[in-house]
Amino acid sequence: MVARLGGDEFIIFLPRADAEKSKSVLRALKEKLDSVVRENDWPIGFSIGTGVFDGGLPIETAIIKADTMMYQAKKNGKNSIFFLAESPV
Repeated sequence: MVARLGGDEFIIFLPRADAEKSKSVLRALKEKLDSVVRENDWPIGFSIGTGVFDGGLPIETAIIKADTMMYQAKKNGKNSIFFLAESPV
């Protein structure tokens, strides 16, 4: 499921994807987005924050953590993917 959080922020839910599958999907998505940007000569990039959470983490908390990872990707030079995987405590 894909949803717009607001402005230029979107969230993608991959409910049954483990860490490796999530990384694979997001890398493929970023490659496709980058390709479209190059084809159209658009001056934009994509900072992607990812989170893989096992267990009963409330959805609001998962969104906040993924959003934090997106800002970490921006801090690390933009146009990148920053990944976080957590297990239940």
